[in-house]
Amino acid sequence: MNIQKIKDFYTITEKDKYIILSDKHLFPLTEKPLIFIFGNREITTVEAAKANSNCIVTTCKDFYMEYFNITEEEFILQYQGLDQRTYKYLQTCKNNIGLTEYTGEEKNVYDMWEYVKLENTFNLVDQGFFKTEIEVGKIENLWCSQYCIQTAVDDYCIIKTFFTKKPNLNAITTARLLNTIELEFRLNRITFLNNCWECGLEYHWLDTEGSLSEKYDNLKEKYCGC
Repeated sequence: MNIQKIKDFYTITEKDKYIILSDKHLFPLTEKPLIFIFGNREITTVEAAKANSNCIVTTCKDFYMEYFNITEEEFILQYQGLDQRTYKYLQTCKNNIGLTEYTGEEKNVYDMWEYVKLENTFNLVDQGFFKTEIEVGKIENLWCSQYCIQTAVDDYCIIKTFFTKKPNLNAITTARLLNTIELEFRLNRITFLNNCWECGLEYHWLDTEGSLSEKYDNLKEKYCGC
């Protein structure tokens, strides 16, 4: 990515580690493509921009990493509400189950449905008003699990999770829990340091004993396990 070309053409300012591009705030976790057309008003689609060598198509995340010259780990620590200890713990949990990607409520992935070759299914616990099954199959060199959940009275979405090895039910539910925890940190609904409601001492959420699920339950309750 030619950062200098972007700097030369666009007005870029910084505020508290966030970028303002020509009076528009760039949010680092936005997943939509970021397109630089350099004044070419004829470019109106992502495909057209990709086909034009004078345009740059990237993401806010990649732009932030390139602009501030930071690694992916530094980006996560800065913009996703994690500390290094939490980041490493969550990465270990992902590596243990072979998790590579989780796509859920925030993405429309119906168009990928037909590419999964079914191998077997698992029964899933109640998801709101109905029960569903988890389908597991192979897409190229990755394993994929997919299932449907109800998000509103008449609204549903497909959850897809990709693994480097064939997942069992525990791996699939752990992946969903990991996604929930990361989202909660990102939205500042939870913090890694809290004061225990019972003894009053400050503790790190990973100081508590138990599994990932038990640590998360204690974190929500702000309980150190005393």
